[in-house]
Amino acid sequence: MEIPNFLMTGLTLISLLSINTFSAEVDFSSNPFLEENKHVQGPQVFSFSKQPERVPDIFHGSNYVELAKQTQVNGFALVEPDKVIDLATWIEGFTQYTETFSKKLKPLILAEQSDYDQSHLVNNFAADIDNLESVIDKEFTVKSKHLGGNFIAGKGWDQLTYIVTHPDYEVVVIEVQAFDESSGAVMDADTINYRVKGSPAVLYVLQDKAGNASTQLSWLTPQASYNIQLEKNVNAVALQSKFNTLVEAITSDD
Repeated sequence: MEIPNFLMTGLTLISLLSINTFSAEVDFSSNPFLEENKHVQGPQVFSFSKQPERVPDIFHGSNYVELAKQTQVNGFALVEPDKVIDLATWIEGFTQYTETFSKKLKPLILAEQSDYDQSHLVNNFAADIDNLESVIDKEFTVKSKHLGGNFIAGKGWDQLTYIVTHPDYEVVVIEVQAFDESSGAVMDADTINYRVKGSPAVLYVLQDKAGNASTQLSWLTPQASYNIQLEKNVNAVALQSKFNTLVEAITSDD
């Protein structure tokens, strides 16, 4: 299952967070969906409930805010079995996408880059991921690593996806998107229920009556957005402290 709409990334939903956005005071007035704000880049936090009529239709008709609140209050949101994340299905779809990307899109994108970038940056990610790669080398077994998305001249690809395994979490998907002058991410301030090194984050822990559970955590830094998914309840006593330490360890020191 993909939790919709608390976080959007792309080339059209672009706004820049002031430093106050990463403190307790969130600027709810800077609506990134207004035409006059779309030229600003980077991470943006905005309360969608403040001007719902100016928010794209894709955000409407979902209980994603309520699920975030239930997670914060109860440790998880009780849902039907089909709402718990199925990573096997997610990975199957992602694998098909990467095959198409590598064969059809990647050559076209690289052909537009300088000779230097094609020679030296074809396998480079555009943001600092030293912390992430250090943790992965020490704690995870890598099943798949994919670089894609858009190519940022002089830097590298703006999307990175790791599919890894871990003794405590089993299969884990970690995604990072780098921001540049033409991209960013939007988070619904009404869903914020977590912090990673002080940065705003949204934690969803979904669990059915049989105890099957999944976790999705997304957070923003000034330079990138992060998303991690696994088929566990990370608010369980045995995992909570470990998970908190993990996500802080993989986050770059912006």
